[in-house]
Amino acid sequence: MHARRIRNAVKTSHEHTLEKGAFMKQKWITGLLCCVLLGTLLVSCGGTSSDLIACGEEVISLMAEMVVSEEFAAFYNLPVSYSDTISRLREGDYRNSIAVYELSVSETALLTAFDVAAEQADFSETLYQHICSSVYVSFASHVNQAGGVEAVTVATAFSAQKSFAGEVLGENQLYLYVFERGCPILVSFVADGDDAYRAVGYFLLNEAFATESEESIRDSCEDIGIHGVTVQKR
Repeated sequence: MHARRIRNAVKTSHEHTLEKGAFMKQKWITGLLCCVLLGTLLVSCGGTSSDLIACGEEVISLMAEMVVSEEFAAFYNLPVSYSDTISRLREGDYRNSIAVYELSVSETALLTAFDVAAEQADFSETLYQHICSSVYVSFASHVNQAGGVEAVTVATAFSAQKSFAGEVLGENQLYLYVFERGCPILVSFVADGDDAYRAVGYFLLNEAFATESEESIRDSCEDIGIHGVTVQKR
């Protein structure tokens, strides 16, 4: 009787091991397929203007999914008083932009606007480039900061980023997407290693930041202390 129990236990353990092995193999194969598919997606994004716009749209699609998810909003436990701002985001239609603007500004202008004395510090080239990438990503937060704490908090909660393999960016870039219904979105493109770049998207919730034209965008940048910005409609 005791021997039978041992045989049954061994058999059960063996079956469990086989099942676990099969599961792990299936999981490994699934992971491999995901990597292959992801690799295909990443390689498809190059460094040209049209490529960057398309990659930015992928980030925006993720942000649009975030704002309509009640569970995602609850995850951040945002104050009830922010509900009007969140509702404003949810009322938007982010599937198609009515205009895309490329914003060009020097690293020096951004470092000055953000009061970062990186050029005078004794940083290595690697660390200096990291700081420069950070200020490009912070451009949207600087815009929202002028709109108050609520604008910064909500925009940060619903921000998104993705990394893409492809041509190395010659310089960090900014693209502003404007929608017929919904808040504008600024996507920063910064280097992310030797053969990749990262796209980071933020809603612009500062209502005083006008986005109707190239001139209005330049003026809005001047109003928040970012000088020397050139704007080109794509």
